[in-house]
Amino acid sequence: MIGLQVPVNTSALLINQYYQHGSIVRMNQADYLPLTLYGSAGFEGATAQVGVHTIYSGASIPGGMSKNFKSFKLKRGFMATLATNTNGTGKSQVFIASEKDLELTDLPASLNGNVSFIRVMPWNWASNKGTGGYFPGNPLDAGWFYTWSATQNTQLNYEYVPMTWGAGTTNPADMQSIVDKNNLTHLLGFNKSDNCSGESGQFLNLCKPDVAVAYYERLMGSGLRLGTPAPRENGPTTWLRKFAALAKQRDVRFDFVALHWYDWGSNPANSPNASLKLFLEGSKTICSKYIMNTNCRSGSRNSTPTPTVQTVHKLHSCN
Repeated sequence: MIGLQVPVNTSALLINQYYQHGSIVRMNQADYLPLTLYGSAGFEGATAQVGVHTIYSGASIPGGMSKNFKSFKLKRGFMATLATNTNGTGKSQVFIASEKDLELTDLPASLNGNVSFIRVMPWNWASNKGTGGYFPGNPLDAGWFYTWSATQNTQLNYEYVPMTWGAGTTNPADMQSIVDKNNLTHLLGFNKSDNCSGESGQFLNLCKPDVAVAYYERLMGSGLRLGTPAPRENGPTTWLRKFAALAKQRDVRFDFVALHWYDWGSNPANSPNASLKLFLEGSKTICSKYIMNTNCRSGSRNSTPTPTVQTVHKLHSCN
């Protein structure tokens, strides 16, 4: 750990915030290989090493390890996304070595000897607090931000989380532009795609859960941690449940649940949406993952948003 004020990256080192309480220094060399694959369980058999940022699929996986490794070691400070199909779809999982090296002696059954897609990325220790929108100077001391688009970039101590706002932004060119941003770990899904009369749901039949799942599957090719589409306030008990059920049936991975909460339904006081705590508690039934509340506003519908009430929170445990 070093001081909170960190310099820019050097050619050989990468310096990141550590939950806004200091910084961590790690390797940033182009030839650094933080993931080691083993042909057999228990770190036995043939080995191969995998580098950072590049998407490896099929024959491009080093050492002929496509569908041919059963254990791995991942250096601290990195995340690795593994999938059974070469385009990142199918059975998949994101592994994170946050506090120490991750050594997996035997891959889960669905991935064991069956992986044909790998992407390793630097892990960013962003704090839970984030902002809806980019605020120069980061006055809220937030760890991350999003902008309802995928056009921004991570700033020093302020990680960017891009959003695929609607179905149109899942096209190959837009997805490649996201892949090309090397300092990302998370990707948000569609914005209010449950609304057939507005927002992203009005385009390309995206408000139909089966259609949304089909477009959303394309996000898996990014190799990032994925957030569900963020529905309107009643979405967690209606549309999003249908989406989640279909995604599970089709092996379409999502790593956290994205929601909206405005407190616009707070009359009567015992409304399920009257309390943010109750709202999040009710949303836990979707999955035992994490919740990202991407829009949070307390008060009347016409209240003026400020950076404070636009603050969003990542990784509220659903367990």
